[in-house]
Amino acid sequence: MSNPYKIFALGADVYSLEFEKGDVDFVCLRQTFLSFPSELTEVTFTFNRLHLFFRRPTTIEEVRSFVDEVMHVPLAAKPPQRLWRLPICFSPAYTADLVDCFEGNMERVHHYHSNFLQGQYRLVFYGFLPGFGYFEGLPEALHLARKSSPTQRTLQGTVAVGGAQLGIYPQDSPGGWQGIGHCPVTLFMPSQTPPVLLQPNDEVVFFEVDEKTHAQIVEATHRQEYQPQSVVL
Repeated sequence: MSNPYKIFALGADVYSLEFEKGDVDFVCLRQTFLSFPSELTEVTFTFNRLHLFFRRPTTIEEVRSFVDEVMHVPLAAKPPQRLWRLPICFSPAYTADLVDCFEGNMERVHHYHSNFLQGQYRLVFYGFLPGFGYFEGLPEALHLARKSSPTQRTLQGTVAVGGAQLGIYPQDSPGGWQGIGHCPVTLFMPSQTPPVLLQPNDEVVFFEVDEKTHAQIVEATHRQEYQPQSVVL
């Protein structure tokens, strides 16, 4: 296992590995680092970086030696991957951003939603907010420019697009992505272990629900009586 990478110090005990090649399996690489005897407390990743968190201040020479050792062992086995079916509601309350993007042209809005429902999206990593997942797989025709000025309040469950990326807001928060619909399922549960329903490398497809069904799922979710369908791939 070898890929060109650069090491950056983000702090005395946090280092980042930036990989030059785009075919790195970060899910397995993270597991490899965590299973290796070391002083690591956590490993996270983005689209092209792996972040190493150590228990103590560590020099870059120590990190480089450690990383070189880990990068020459076989990758850990890939964890089970699931395909999830998540509901999404396209009622006007949740699609104002998309309507603005298309200057009120509802034909283009409906065409966008129709194409979006045909896609399958892979969760790559969590970032920005606890439980905010970044998904890949959005066709270029569905890319949307980020907002020029972030909205002060984006609702929990908002399915949004920022450039080429797709995300679902895990809580009410400011947001600079374009909302295209709303998922009534709670995906981030900080009091549970693990706190997230979806794991990196899981795939997601969406199916449309009307406002009545959306409200029913919200109520069932609050009663912990709704579980999205999923299968192991």
